[in-house]
Amino acid sequence: HQNSVDPEEQVMGIYWFDRPALDEISSLENWDDYLNVLYEGFYIPAEAFARHDLKPEDVLDSGYIDSFRPLYDEYLEITNDHLDAAVEYIKMLPETQFRLKASCMLPVLIGQRTVTLLREGNILDSKDKIKVTRDEIKSYAKKLLRALIIPGGVKRLLEKNKDAGSKD
Repeated sequence: HQNSVDPEEQVMGIYWFDRPALDEISSLENWDDYLNVLYEGFYIPAEAFARHDLKPEDVLDSGYIDSFRPLYDEYLEITNDHLDAAVEYIKMLPETQFRLKASCMLPVLIGQRTVTLLREGNILDSKDKIKVTRDEIKSYAKKLLRALIIPGGVKRLLEKNKDAGSKD
């Protein structure tokens, strides 16, 4: 993993590690490796790999994407569930609280788009850049302003933007 502050130099990927027992951790400096792993990637338990007849090492080869995709999709569905919960929260906010609504919506819109991109791309190929572009974010900001003005616009925008591969 890399600790660069430059986003272009950071590597996003899938990392696995054994969680340390509490008695193995003698100081905060031991946590550095674990925190970097959690910051740069995400944790997939060995049991999940085994459930799909995979080994953690398989994710080092981008050719395994078809075998890895069902497991990966499980985690994307968990992400979608969390985004859906955020959408339900946003829908409960009073219409008069448009600033609060907007500040909650933009990260959800970006998250929804990111999940769609992750579902379409090959996460195992480090050359395949998967990210929401600045132009897309600017477009979301404009759509967001319109959605806040038009009655029912918030609900329509969030539903339209939802990950197309979602189970719903």
